[in-house]
Amino acid sequence: MTENIALTFINPQSGIIKLQKLRSDATENVFFDKDVPWLCNLLEELNEHVEEEDRKLTDCTTFIEFKGQITKKKNTKFEEMLIFKGKISAKYLTYCVSTGEVMSDSLEVDIAIGAIDKDNQKKYGYDDDIIDIEINGEELDLYYFEDHQLNLASIIHEYIYLNKNPYPRLTKQ
Repeated sequence: MTENIALTFINPQSGIIKLQKLRSDATENVFFDKDVPWLCNLLEELNEHVEEEDRKLTDCTTFIEFKGQITKKKNTKFEEMLIFKGKISAKYLTYCVSTGEVMSDSLEVDIAIGAIDKDNQKKYGYDDDIIDIEINGEELDLYYFEDHQLNLASIIHEYIYLNKNPYPRLTKQ
């Protein structure tokens, strides 16, 4: 069931979050699925290397969804920050590396990021090797936003491809 709601802080085409449209110290529950254009594009990308003829050979229904929470916080060190947590789930088509047969594969990935303004990278001397940030005693993956905008589509894309099975195999029945 699709539960997408009108989220004024995110562009449904690009997946860009506009921080100025989020309330400070408020948590927003979010749910996106393939009805949201930028997430649909990610699902199409996951399926794109499977030829159309092979897609017709399977009755597999593919899907992609994200369910989570986003919180905009203000603090004395970083001023404005976003905390974004949730889970991306997907089922997509691919080929078995052993047999070459079309098959479905799935992934479920937990996402926990802390995003701060890119200006803070220079201000606090963070180099590109720093990938984690501790916020309120919790370690989160570090991302940056610029001009009060965060590219959520790019972040979810990265999580998917870092966690996607590079060698999918059909299980023996």
